[in-house]
Amino acid sequence: MEELPAGPAQHGVGLRPSGGTARRLRLLCLAVRVPLPADDGESMRVVGLLRSLSVRHDVDFVSVRRWETDDDAVTRLGMLLSGQLQLFSPRPPARASRAAAAKRWAIAVAQGEPPWSRAHWHPDVAQYLANIGDRYDAVVFLDNAVTIHLPAVTTTVPLIVDVHNVVGWSVAEGLKCGWKQAPARRLRALLSVWLTRRSERRSISTMDAVVVTSAEESRRLFALYGISADAVIPSAIDLPPRPLRAAGAGAVGWIGGHGYHANRDGLERFVHEAWEPLGRAGYRLLIAGADPPPEIHGLTNMDGVEVLGYVKDLDSFLSQLDVAVVPLWTGAGVKLKTVTFLGSGIPLVSTVVGIEGTGVLDGVHALVRDSPASIAAAVHDLLTDPGLAERIGSNGRSLVAQRLTWTSVGTDFASAVERVAWAP
Repeated sequence: MEELPAGPAQHGVGLRPSGGTARRLRLLCLAVRVPLPADDGESMRVVGLLRSLSVRHDVDFVSVRRWETDDDAVTRLGMLLSGQLQLFSPRPPARASRAAAAKRWAIAVAQGEPPWSRAHWHPDVAQYLANIGDRYDAVVFLDNAVTIHLPAVTTTVPLIVDVHNVVGWSVAEGLKCGWKQAPARRLRALLSVWLTRRSERRSISTMDAVVVTSAEESRRLFALYGISADAVIPSAIDLPPRPLRAAGAGAVGWIGGHGYHANRDGLERFVHEAWEPLGRAGYRLLIAGADPPPEIHGLTNMDGVEVLGYVKDLDSFLSQLDVAVVPLWTGAGVKLKTVTFLGSGIPLVSTVVGIEGTGVLDGVHALVRDSPASIAAAVHDLLTDPGLAERIGSNGRSLVAQRLTWTSVGTDFASAVERVAWAP
């Protein structure tokens, strides 16, 4: 599922917001991992933000190569940039023994960083940051996780972070769900909430500017940490030139990163509690996303459920779908899966969590339901009512065209960076 540049960035000149001489900025951008292949929403957002900055400024990008990132992906990433690309080799995976896990938790408590955050630290990235001096006009952290390297930063230039998810809030919300959570898991989650909020407060308070993906996220940021967001920049897509929906195909689509618990839990809950009648009626549920775990593969025991794994050609996948679902009960921010389905003209059924920050209205741009059974009923309505499906799909695509494409959103992000970098 990749969103890739059509070719090398078209170099332009950024315009100073209020007077002064226009000039291109030299920016250092960082992400916790290489965003290609763009196989989840986070990677797709990083690609979009990098491309948007590279159109107007000179952008160097530093990250850690993934095991699945081949030389062709590196070449394409280099073509997207207007500056230099510095990639470091991935670290060996952490040992999976109980003793190793206990040691990681002990270190996490001592350092005030959740284990998942500390796992993203890379010595080569830290060393690079320690030696950048002030040769850049600003440093842009393109995801929350890469701020684990903040202690290494010695520059005096502005620091900007794209907080695509206020993790201290979403982790706590996961506790409220309680679905399939054993007591030991809940105890670890409570400790993770405390460590996450301590770490997130420390990193965000260091920044000169904070970007979030929705107005709701802005309110959460202030409620938790007393910090106001400097800009709200939703996730976006490149609008397909035509609708991709396969009307009458009887296929329902789901996409997402299986590494994110909210995606897995929501999908499992929907399938286990509500899919069976649709499957018996002959409809198919196509599940796309890299590295599905055994519990997701196990869903194929139910009628009509197909687990496809990583889908390289996203348009081909979308072109098989009649309806799409986003069954999320936890999580925050704008979901790229939601924007992708809407922009493709595929009528969508989503929970309230799934449409956050998009401007979707129930019954106009999508059908919004908040229980597995009501989601399944709405899916059935769209599958059996061609007029309703056509209206919902068309309205959803129009909404994305008006406010959620990289043409407009990317310009807003570049302008937000410029306001900080050009500030007196």
